Amino acid sequence: INMMGVGDYWHASLNPLELKYLPTGQKMIFRGLDDPDKIAGIDVEIGVLCWVWFEETFEIMDEDMFDKVIWSIRGDMPDGLWIQFTCTFNPWSEHHWLKARFFDNPHEDVLAETKTFRDNEFIKSNWPRYMALYESNPRKARVVCDGDWGISEGLVYDDWEVQDFDWREIAKDPHIKHSFGLDFGYSISYNAFVAILVDVERRKMWVYDELYMKGVGNIDIAKKIINAGYGKEEIWADAAEPKSIYELSTGFIEEVVDEVTGETTNVRWQLPAIRPALKGPDSLHNGIQRLQSFHVYVHSRCTNFIMEISNYCYDQDKDGQYIDKPIKDFDHLMDAWRYASTKFFIKGRGHVFEAKGGALPPVAHKSKRVISSL
Repeated sequence: INMMGVGDYWHASLNPLELKYLPTGQKMIFRGLDDPDKIAGIDVEIGVLCWVWFEETFEIMDEDMFDKVIWSIRGDMPDGLWIQFTCTFNPWSEHHWLKARFFDNPHEDVLAETKTFRDNEFIKSNWPRYMALYESNPRKARVVCDGDWGISEGLVYDDWEVQDFDWREIAKDPHIKHSFGLDFGYSISYNAFVAILVDVERRKMWVYDELYMKGVGNIDIAKKIINAGYGKEEIWADAAEPKSIYELSTGFIEEVVDEVTGETTNVRWQLPAIRPALKGPDSLHNGIQRLQSFHVYVHSRCTNFIMEISNYCYDQDKDGQYIDKPIKDFDHLMDAWRYASTKFFIKGRGHVFEAKGGALPPVAHKSKRVISSL
């Protein structure tokens, strides 16, 4: 608005989040889709509600939730206006309902177009960043830069589905255990944290929370995990980062100054139960095999996990044949997920042992111990 020189005609507010056009009183209203009923109840005092823009529509995994909003926008429109819905997104997976609905079998009133960074006249200065992606990450460039649908061929994991479940209810089952994983990144790659529930006996797993952070230091990682409510949990982290694990386990002291009184308070940010994920020979291969034996339910709010698992693929040799090794891409939460499952060891008929430190579970008399290291 300011770049166009019309800032004086608009008023922005944070609560509620909206933009008001001062000459007429008409508004642009911004809402999240965590509760579709709140969207359905929106009304306007001036003008008519006739246009809805769904930004990052790929994150809407439940088509019924999308339809609920669609059907809530109704009523007669003045001459020259009509009800319009606009969806913008990166097409991370060809299995998403968006492809079938709007591209494979579109209704006659649907206009579906693929636009890329080349069509955006306002981001010319960012072109080098997009062009560099073709060299550094060709698969990602096909989606982000060219708008091609993410492929399903060669996917590492395929036995999973998106669900809106209540993890607290699931966790009441005494056979189901929590676990948490953390993969480190920084400027280019992401720091990724994942929270899971595991039922080893029934080979089921639930992914119910995530954190996805880029360009942050260890103190910021600690803050985000603590503020999310997981500060005291046992977290299995990338063993290749012993310095980071040590810093997080000992903690950071932050001096906080009260802006009103000027008094200072020391706040400690610490993850006391963080520990390195247990590793062994062929840890990547064995860890993937373990996870492939589970049916996985992913909560719809874990949008980055869904994006990664939809694109985490095996590599190919020079002849185009898939090899038993994933491409080093879309793997931040995938690695954190493997680390989280390092807590569980399967012995005999499926009894669960919780690893403590680097210790291996005990060997029962006349039984074979099977350890799948990550």
